[in-house]
Amino acid sequence: MSEFVAEAVSDTNDKPNIFFIIGAPTKLTFSEFQNFYIKHRKEDGAATKHNVKLAICADIDTHKESLECENVFKTPTNFRAHGDDIGHAFLTMKDGVEHEKSLETLEDFKELQKDTAESIYDILKYARDNDIHTYFASVPRKLRPILLHKELGDKDKQIKMIEDDKKLEPDVKDELKKILEEKINGEGVETKYSKDEDGKSVYPHIISGPYILEKFDHDLTTQIYNKIKEKGILENLIKNINNEKISKHGATFLADVITVGCALLIDDKTETAWKHYDISFGEDKDKGEKKTKTKKYWENSNFKFGNLKCKIPDVEQENISYEENASGLFHGFDAKKALTTLTDEMKKSLDLENFWGDCYVWHDAELNDVDDEPAIKLIEQLSTTVNARRSYNPVSSGGGYKKSYGKKKKTKKTRRKTKNMRKKSKTKTKTKTKKKNTRKKKHYKKRKSKTHKKR
Repeated sequence: MSEFVAEAVSDTNDKPNIFFIIGAPTKLTFSEFQNFYIKHRKEDGAATKHNVKLAICADIDTHKESLECENVFKTPTNFRAHGDDIGHAFLTMKDGVEHEKSLETLEDFKELQKDTAESIYDILKYARDNDIHTYFASVPRKLRPILLHKELGDKDKQIKMIEDDKKLEPDVKDELKKILEEKINGEGVETKYSKDEDGKSVYPHIISGPYILEKFDHDLTTQIYNKIKEKGILENLIKNINNEKISKHGATFLADVITVGCALLIDDKTETAWKHYDISFGEDKDKGEKKTKTKKYWENSNFKFGNLKCKIPDVEQENISYEENASGLFHGFDAKKALTTLTDEMKKSLDLENFWGDCYVWHDAELNDVDDEPAIKLIEQLSTTVNARRSYNPVSSGGGYKKSYGKKKKTKKTRRKTKNMRKKSKTKTKTKTKKKNTRKKKHYKKRKSKTHKKR
């Protein structure tokens, strides 16, 4: 996927400039975040002013709980290295220079996880030291209001699953069954959703594995579906959600789009959207600052370097902790209180333009989910300028990896090398029998004459 860049001319002084993290960060992310802050800070006498915000696609409660347990896999998806995605080259920094780190072995994974853990520590500490308000702009899985699936699903099985769920209130069950009957599996509903040339599509859904989305919002889901179609990226979404290498479950909560929605509430005046925190940064009695803690990693069924129950030792996690503070710089979206506020705001804002100033998006489009591109397109619409950067270079069809920044320019050295290889190839051909060589020449001449006639 190409890099997304959108530009427009506008006065951004009164608009927030937002740095979005919707993919696992590395040291390169930290460097880009520093540059973004420096770009927007202004010296006013002895004081420094800025209008920079940091928005992260991670649920703060999930992060807090993961820091208190021993399993690094419990960390939010965007706060851990990709143990599922062997062969890619992840972009980071080494000795002050941009660097590619490929993921091929267990040791590679551990190094990348340490890189991510240290980067989270550095990014959040830099935000605190520079008074940058940071928003953990996500919603826990069970409370997410959006779900798209590559298949419609079996209506009867889904209704039975809802009826058998003892945790759902009767009125919630009735509403969910009504949505299933009338809006998701109703007569003629399948024809409402576009299909690609192979007859594949994506559909609103209400159940994802063990999760029944009791807060599912069909109207919002439909609006976002139509927005994706309007932006010309529906075909990509259909293709990717039906590609098991990208979407293992063939479904998406569009979590990155929800992050964009949460970011619309960063100036919420009702004081209900966010819970507020301070963050403490780890220290060692003898060594001073200690950025990470050593833990274990297990329970990832798609992990490439160990089985489900194999506890991988010596895996690093960021060494931080949270404390509630009404005047803290760190904010976690309060989905239990403000989910309706979020969905209402998203419905109203899907057609807004230039709502924010300058935005930067660190993302991992097409790595193992499908929601980055819709989120980036929405940020483009809502912002005056956007720079979006992918966190990795994808694996090539040959098994290695390739850069996403265009073709590498040939040098004299590489041209000479290619020429020598051709000479060697011709020498080998001469050693073969004359009869075989003659046949090749005749075939070549015949093929050439045919081509000539076509011209």
